[in-house]
Amino acid sequence: MTAADDHGRRNRRAWNRMADQYQEILAELGTPDELTWGWWRHSEHRLDILGELTGRDVLDLGCGAAGWARRLADHGANVVGIDASARQLAHARDSTAGGAAVALVNGDAERLPFADASFDVAVSNWGALSFCDPHVAVPEAARVLRPGGLLVVCTSSPIYWLCTASDADQPGTEIRRSYFDLHRSPGNTGTVRFQLPYGGWIRTFAEAGLTIEALIEPVPDPATVIPAHLEQATWRHWLANWPFDVIWKVRKPTHR
Repeated sequence: MTAADDHGRRNRRAWNRMADQYQEILAELGTPDELTWGWWRHSEHRLDILGELTGRDVLDLGCGAAGWARRLADHGANVVGIDASARQLAHARDSTAGGAAVALVNGDAERLPFADASFDVAVSNWGALSFCDPHVAVPEAARVLRPGGLLVVCTSSPIYWLCTASDADQPGTEIRRSYFDLHRSPGNTGTVRFQLPYGGWIRTFAEAGLTIEALIEPVPDPATVIPAHLEQATWRHWLANWPFDVIWKVRKPTHR
């Protein structure tokens, strides 16, 4: 079994087990009435990352229960959502019934079952790129983008990783791991998560032929809802002082 098969199997099993509880946590946070990025609901209207979506073919990498995919479709996009977890997709099918059309695919973001140049936009909003090896998943995303296509990756900040033990779900205020060794780490929920140093992300995008347009480290609204199972004071302090969500906006050139 390859390392990719191993982390893919572990993540699939973990998300099938966690899917129901995860939907309860999302329900606690509330359903946003707009497109938002990351755990802390940063407004797309304010950040203006995606631009006009009407008629564009969009791939949601790690779509989960398709909440983000539904909102993309509501903005006029033709959306395909892919997720490795069958249980997450069961929630997605329930949530999309009667709404804007979203095509759902059970599959692996490291082995996308789509032809080259199939999409105008690919997004991973705390989705597959947090649980797949970026060295494999970024080139795959680039492959299925059309020339001029946009890839947006919203994931956790490397700074958050440095200050969070691998067996914890909340950060501290001290460095707890090596910056230069950031790559693959077991999560405390049975998942395998991935992160790179900033330079590693830049190099990975460049090697996939993608051009970086923006790196965004949004500051959460002080009134943002923090799930009850997290330590409120710790998270309020962290979010007021350090980045948690980070958003990479990169593009496939029109001509190579």
